[in-house]
Amino acid sequence: YDKYHDLIMEIEKLKLITDKCIANGVKVYGCSAGNQEQTDTFKTKHQLSFSFHTLDEILCKTIIRTNSGLLLLKNGTVTYKCASPDYPTFEQMPINK
Repeated sequence: YDKYHDLIMEIEKLKLITDKCIANGVKVYGCSAGNQEQTDTFKTKHQLSFSFHTLDEILCKTIIRTNSGLLLLKNGTVTYKCASPDYPTFEQMPINK
């Protein structure tokens, strides 16, 4: 079992989803409890094309419940939530429902 390999695979899957979201006009934001330098390094290393916002670690854990996770918000309300490694494909996400 290689936990590092699994994490890289999760990030790559998340990148595919977020890239498709952006290409289809869906706004994407990342949230992190890390400091700005850590977040910038992570964003650059994984070539993520969306901005990140800093949240308190407890708040992140309360909302997402896992590291990492995916939320879909509509008018400030969580309409969809999933944890890695159960990320859907872009086509499976309930974006226009």
